[in-house]
Amino acid sequence: EAQQIDQRLRRAERDLPNIPPPYATLRDQIVDTFGAFGADFDSNDAEAALRSQMRMIEWYYANNQLIQAITLAREWLIDVVTYRLGLSVDLSPSARKTMEWAISGLSRVGKERTDPDTGKKLVSTVADLNQYGREIYERWPERDDLIATWDQLSAVRNALAHVEHQKGPMKLEKIVKKAEADVMPNLRKLAASWLAQEPATEKP
Repeated sequence: EAQQIDQRLRRAERDLPNIPPPYATLRDQIVDTFGAFGADFDSNDAEAALRSQMRMIEWYYANNQLIQAITLAREWLIDVVTYRLGLSVDLSPSARKTMEWAISGLSRVGKERTDPDTGKKLVSTVADLNQYGREIYERWPERDDLIATWDQLSAVRNALAHVEHQKGPMKLEKIVKKAEADVMPNLRKLAASWLAQEPATEKP
């Protein structure tokens, strides 16, 4: 929808008589702010769509919309990893679950887990990863940055989602600090590495 905003506002300007002069200034401000968020994965430029998503994450964050920023950041990370693997971004639940397991599985390698069938304590290995997780583990030099970003993002997202209805919840002040110190810088680092990304606007 953001891709159409300029055209639609100009059409409204033609169709509505006696629009006060400030309309044009306001229209330009709206287009400047929101027009940059247009993203279409059905086009032939998935990288442009990913850049648009990152701009929206930055805008949400700069405007203190932390829940929206973190929620979209998680989806962006799945999209950008899909793109980096040379695959088309697929919004179907099954495809996203596959890619989510590829990323989350990386952070479990070497960590203890409980087998759901036997209750035994096991250590996750590379063999437990799906094909995409193994490809990332074996071939990507930025693997550790991806793991760190996913873990930090997941911690903040879960803390926000559970609104302190957990044992030992992360307080809002800590959530905000973690987003500022860990999540956003790591997202920017990956975006700069993987995309022709414009310099980020730091949150004041």
